[in-house]
Amino acid sequence: MIDRNVRVMDRKVSGETGDDPLDYTTDDYARLVCRHSKIVNALAVVDNTLAFNLVISMADASHTDLDTTLEMCGEDPGETARYFQSLDNLLLPLIKYRQQPAELCWQLLQVPVRWSQRRTGSQDAKSDEDPDEWSEPDYERQYWEKCNYEHNRRIARRWREIVDDWITVALSDLKDERDYLDLYGITGFFPESIAEFEAIRMQMSTGV
Repeated sequence: MIDRNVRVMDRKVSGETGDDPLDYTTDDYARLVCRHSKIVNALAVVDNTLAFNLVISMADASHTDLDTTLEMCGEDPGETARYFQSLDNLLLPLIKYRQQPAELCWQLLQVPVRWSQRRTGSQDAKSDEDPDEWSEPDYERQYWEKCNYEHNRRIARRWREIVDDWITVALSDLKDERDYLDLYGITGFFPESIAEFEAIRMQMSTGV
């Protein structure tokens, strides 16, 4: 459901619909994700764990394509922060009502790195070539390669939902997203939930 909506937004950004890609920013992704808040509240009554996993997936999909161009960050960071605050408010009670794991996991399953952080064999080969001989890049193809890669990376991250230590998994994912957004000057990503996770981990680690 969320992935499908993100793919629709990706198509708009790519310009396939005839829109100007710069008409869409990370605010649009955050706004799109927040539309599922009512579903989270309804689901929490039936299954707190499923509601929790849904919000973590929403957090992952609440921003996209900041590597494409700086304009994708939007002109008002405060608007994005307000959407993030709404999501943070959704997640916090779900954390408090969920049963703590029996023990903490200190080594998580590996998932692919971000598109912008990976290094391909073609990049290594090009480093030894004459730049004047490089072919003209196909930006539309590269854009969709990136979208597909990030889609698969998002799915891979959800595989970690099967581990018992949901605290370490969620904290790792949220801090990874927060640090990525910080690079672009976008702040306010789940501060209260991250603080709650860290407090729980500290309490479980020290027994205090």
